[in-house]
Amino acid sequence: MADDSNQKKIESNDSKYRLEVVEGLTPPKSERLAPGEPYRFLVTAALQGSATETGDWLRGDGDGFRATDRPVNASLIDQDHNWTFAGENGFILEPPTDGNDIIAAQAYDIGSSDLEPQAVEPDAAGLLSATDPRGYNQINIAAGNVAGVYIRYGEDGSELGRPGQAAELRAFADEHHLPVVEIPVKPQELRAGETSVQELSAKNGNSLWKVRLPEDGSVHEVDIIQLRDGETALGINPDELGFDMRVLATDPYGQSEWIENKADALASVLPRMEQLLASGTTQDSTRPAIEFAVHRMKEVTSSTA
Repeated sequence: MADDSNQKKIESNDSKYRLEVVEGLTPPKSERLAPGEPYRFLVTAALQGSATETGDWLRGDGDGFRATDRPVNASLIDQDHNWTFAGENGFILEPPTDGNDIIAAQAYDIGSSDLEPQAVEPDAAGLLSATDPRGYNQINIAAGNVAGVYIRYGEDGSELGRPGQAAELRAFADEHHLPVVEIPVKPQELRAGETSVQELSAKNGNSLWKVRLPEDGSVHEVDIIQLRDGETALGINPDELGFDMRVLATDPYGQSEWIENKADALASVLPRMEQLLASGTTQDSTRPAIEFAVHRMKEVTSSTA
């Protein structure tokens, strides 16, 4: 049975409860953290355009950002949960001071980027404990500021991330006198295993499925969303039934590549999705989502055949 106090926090609109999901953050300072050294940061990946452009928007005039059309998608990380969206480097954030600016917070990617308030995990510790170490949580915030930059490094000491990204982040930090925190990332052991399907809660009656396809040394994840009739969402182009999807190929460091439009990359994913569909083990509520994904993958692979 769910803890009544936690449920109250999840459902409450009280600002103070929503702030508990970003409590206990570590003040960033320029350093290379040692493996296992404790920390807790609120971060957002440097994804869109250049890291400099993203950082400039997040800083504003130095007073931070105020989202007007979409929130900032952030994650809470610590020494045991340090995967980030797509395994990217990026920015350490100062959280909002008003809990109403915590738009949503769940232990998985919720497939949402709008400003409508949604459920939050009861507190930071609860969010992290519920987060899969081979995944990341999502906290959507409408306000905040840049407190520093983070750069992930692997077991051999080399920096992770896209070419040139770390250098650009360091230059941004130097220009604005921000700390650079180097975060150790231990590669996760990824082995071939059974396909798993989760149906997760999404906002406003929308539906979200996560299909996980473990392989030796990598994992493929198929995220399928179905929007309600007439619903729209940023970055989602649904079919006539409201379905859309993305497919990620992720390495042991959590670095991901989007492959839903790459026929060659889908070659190993499609057969397993077809096996899942033919197995008869999918629930009735899940089957249309899997059928959509299989159909979409066939369209992509046949277009280059």
